[in-house]
This record gives sequence, structure tokens and C-alpha cells, in this order.
Amino acid sequence: MIWTFNNTSTGRNGTIQRWTVPYDGMYRIETFGARGGKGNGARPHANGGRGAKMKGEFVLRKGQIVLILVGQSGTDHPGTSSGGDGTTGAGGGGTFVAKIVSNSQYMFETGEYVEPLIVSAGGNGGADYGYQSNLTTLYHGISATGTQGFINNDYSGGGFLASRSSDRCGKSFLQGGRGALGQTTRGGTSQAGFGGGGSNLDDGYGGGGGGWNGGYRGQSAGSYNAGANQSSSSGYNDGQGKVIISVYALTDTKSASNIGIFSAKLNGEVYPITLDGKWYFEFGTTSSYGTTLLAGSGGTFGRNSYNYDLPELLPNTTYHYRTKIVESGRTTYGDDMTFTTKSGLATITTDTITATGATTADATGTIVSFNE
Repeated sequence: MIWTFNNTSTGRNGTIQRWTVPYDGMYRIETFGARGGKGNGARPHANGGRGAKMKGEFVLRKGQIVLILVGQSGTDHPGTSSGGDGTTGAGGGGTFVAKIVSNSQYMFETGEYVEPLIVSAGGNGGADYGYQSNLTTLYHGISATGTQGFINNDYSGGGFLASRSSDRCGKSFLQGGRGALGQTTRGGTSQAGFGGGGSNLDDGYGGGGGGWNGGYRGQSAGSYNAGANQSSSSGYNDGQGKVIISVYALTDTKSASNIGIFSAKLNGEVYPITLDGKWYFEFGTTSSYGTTLLAGSGGTFGRNSYNYDLPELLPNTTYHYRTKIVESGRTTYGDDMTFTTKSGLATITTDTITATGATTADATGTIVSFNE
């Protein structure tokens, strides 16, 4: 099951989208920052920097609300086909995904508290024609995490937390992510991208891209990823931003119960999505397990509990176990947990001693318990 979120407009204004998590599950989120606008002229470094791509996996629960800001490209300078001196390109917007969580970062735009999940940086705007021959690189959005906030200069992109108080700078995600106001200079104006893109300017490097930390003239915007199984690419996306969310079944390992000398019950929970999966326990005396036990299949949407009774265990032995679900060709594991069987030592009381002799005696006693 896949959800795709695209840009809601073009230029500096857009809409932060809201998505309600439909199922408990493991969600893979891919984000793409937007490219920066082209600067004036036909030299290679007039091209705007490309946005970063980020991917991570997150456990989300049914009913949680996720906020999604899809970055928009900085607009190209109207004189990009000419060879004369002109203005630079504006920064591309970063793409942001955050969930609403109490007592986290306060979002001024919506009046809610949010926790960042993943952010892809936008690319910086392309350079002015007169400076392009001096440049050695395009300033793409990078996958590395920079310092939260913003670069304290005009024409910088907005970060997740903050931005410079200037119309020439992109706003932070918490402030709504509006792109900077374009500057009209020799030959036209470029509009920064929604998602915190920084303004174009008269000479030099282009406006900064939005991101976890905003870019600046000659400094790339950075990204952020709080997920598991991360992957990323700097300078990947040459267009508008985008978010792709896909969901996989989730499983949780629970505490074992009915632990005795020779037996125990393994417990787990699974949250299936396609209802065609099989549920297992992996089990053994080390975290390499060694034994896989089929414990259930199919199920219904939402939480399904399952268990497996283990016979013929060894006394006073520690065992490792975890849950596993295989659904739609994908395998998901729960956390490793352990339990220790009871020792099996008997408790005996002596009752009476009779028929004592010089070297012998008869004794009677009672086994009170067997530590089961």
C-alpha cells in the first residue's frame, strides 16, 4: 500500500498537508527536496542545485497525524537563455515530514507540537552569469545532517527550527515554510520555493535551499533522518519535491509466560496489512536462534495476539526469542527477548527418624515442592 504526496502549488507559497496513519505498522518514508532555480546565462553553473533524497523506516500507530510539507522548486530566472550578466536563481524548498507529538517542538504555523521524522534538503539557486566561470561545483541539497536552524545571512534558506527574520530568507518549517520574497534585479525575478527556499540576488551564488539547516550562498542545505534502515543521496532530485509512504506489517515481541522447569509460552503481537502473511517465533539458546516456529497466519487489521507453547526445555537455561512476520514478500522482526527456565531443585523436609542402630537409621521425609 503506497501513498504519494506532491507539491501543492509552485513558487514560494504552498500548503502543509495532513495525513492520518491508517494502520499500526512499519512505514517506509522517502522524501525528495526540490531543485533550485536557474540563474541567468547558459553556463553550467547557472543550473540550480538538485534536492537530496532520504529514506527511512518508522513505526507509526493508527490515528497518529503526520504533517507533510513537499518542497517546491525555485523558479528559473527569466533570462536563462541569454549570455548577459543578470541575477541568480532562487533556492529550492526542502521537504519535511513530522508527526504531531505532545511536548515537542512548537509549530507556530498550526499551533501544534511536532517531532521531525525525516527532511530532504532543497538545492541552492544557480549562479549569476558573471560568476559562473569561477565556480567549481553546484550546491546541491546534501544528505548529511547539518546544524539545526539557519545561516545568519540574507538569501539563506529556512531550517526546520528557525530562519533569519528577513523577506530575503526562507521561513522555517515551524514557521510554515514559505519561500523568500524574490528580488527584482537586472532582467527579472526568481521566486524561491515553498519549503524555505532563499531569495535570488543580484550577483554571485544563488539563494540557499531549505532543509534541516538552510543553505546559503556557497553552502549547501542539510537533511535529517530519524528512521531505521536509512539510505540517502545528495543532489538527487532535479524537479519538484515529493514524499512516498509505504506500509509493511509490524510485529512486537512480548514477555514469555507460564515459565516452568521444562516448558514456557512465547507471546507476540502482529499488525498485518495485506492479511496474507504468516507469523513465526524464532527461538534458541543464543541470539542466533536456530529454530523457527510457525504460530499463525492471516489475521485481521489491527492488533492480533499469538503464542506458542514450548515443551521439553532444559532446566535453569536462558533462551532467546523474537517474533517474525512474512507478508507480501517482506519480513519484519520484533525485538529480541529472553526468559530463563526454573532450576528444578526439589524442596525436601525430614519428618521422623526411627529404628536407629549403631550405624543405621530409618528416616521418612516429604517432597514439598519441585520448584515448578
